[in-house]
Amino acid sequence: MNPLCVCSSGSARRSVTLRPLRCVLSLFLLFLSLSAFADDPWQDVANAAELPVEDVKALLGPLEKQQSVLDAMAKPWERKPWHQYGPIFLNEERATLGVEFWQAHAATLAKVEEETGVPAQIIVAILGVETKYGRIQGNDNIAESLYTLGFYHSRRGSFFRKELGHYARIAHDEHWDVAALNGSYAGAMGMAQFMPSSYRNWAVDGDGDGTRDLFHSPADAIASVANYFVSHGWRKGEDILLIPTGDVDLSGLVGEGLKPTTPWSILDAAGVQVDEKLSKTTPVHVYKYAVPEGVEYRIGRHNFYVVTRYNHSRLYARAVVDLAAQLGIAHDAEG
Repeated sequence: MNPLCVCSSGSARRSVTLRPLRCVLSLFLLFLSLSAFADDPWQDVANAAELPVEDVKALLGPLEKQQSVLDAMAKPWERKPWHQYGPIFLNEERATLGVEFWQAHAATLAKVEEETGVPAQIIVAILGVETKYGRIQGNDNIAESLYTLGFYHSRRGSFFRKELGHYARIAHDEHWDVAALNGSYAGAMGMAQFMPSSYRNWAVDGDGDGTRDLFHSPADAIASVANYFVSHGWRKGEDILLIPTGDVDLSGLVGEGLKPTTPWSILDAAGVQVDEKLSKTTPVHVYKYAVPEGVEYRIGRHNFYVVTRYNHSRLYARAVVDLAAQLGIAHDAEG
C-alpha cells in the first residue's frame, strides 16, 4: 500500500490497478481544497479574528472598495521633506491646544507618568500629532478602509487583512456597531489612532470604567499610549533626540534604517559633540532631515527608536519629539 495514501480496497474482486488511480484522484482533490483554503483572503481575516469566516462576514456586513482610501495610501504625508512635514504639527495652534489638553487632564497624565516613566509631554504630543488631541479621528469607515487595503492593495494586503480580522474580533468582544465607526484611511482609530492589532494588544482601561474606549475616553487614550511605549521598551529618564553641535560633517555617519546601532565612540572620534554626556558604548543613530538650506542632522537614542515603533518614520518621530519639547516649554510657562 502507498504509505502516502490510505484508500479503501473495496471488494476483493475489484481490480487492484484502480487503487493507484483512486489515490491520485483523492490527493488531487485534497490539493485543490487546500489550495482554495489558502487562497481565500477571507481566511486570513478569520484567522486573525479567531472566528469562523461566515461569522466574520456577518459581523462586518457588506463592504465596498473605497478608491479614495487607495489614493490616500499612495500619497502618505511621510513622503514629504521635513521642512514641509514638520510645520503640519509644529505650530502655535497645536501647541496651544496641547497645553489646554495637558491642563485639563493633568492628574491623569501625572499618574501615568509616575507609573510608567513615559513623560506627559510625549503622551500629549502623540495625541496632538495623531488627532489634534481627539478632535480629528478620521472620516473613513474603519471596516471598509481595512477591507479595501486588505483586498485591493498590491503590496500590503496580507497585513491589512489581518488588521481587519483584529478589528472584527474587537467589534465582536466589545459589541461595536462597525457601520458607525470611522477612523483614518489606513484603519487607525480613536484618539491615539491605534491599529486594530495594537488596540487588542495594548489598549488599557485608564479611567476604570471596565471598558477600553480610545474614541471617547482621554484617560484610556493617555494610559494606552504609555502602555504601548512601555511594551516597546521605553527607558525612563533617558534622552530621546540630541542636537549635534559644532561644524562636523555628519553626512558619512547617517545610519541605515531606524534602530540605533552605532556606538557613540565612532561619532566621538569623528569630533561630533552633544550637550549630554554619553558613554562610548551607547548606541545611537544619525538621522538626516531636508530643510530649505540643505540638510540638518539629529542623533537618536533608544527612546527615539521606541517612538518610531508607533509610526515607522523618522519624520513622524521627530515631529512628536519636537512638539513634546514645545509643549513642555509652554506648559511650564503657564505655571
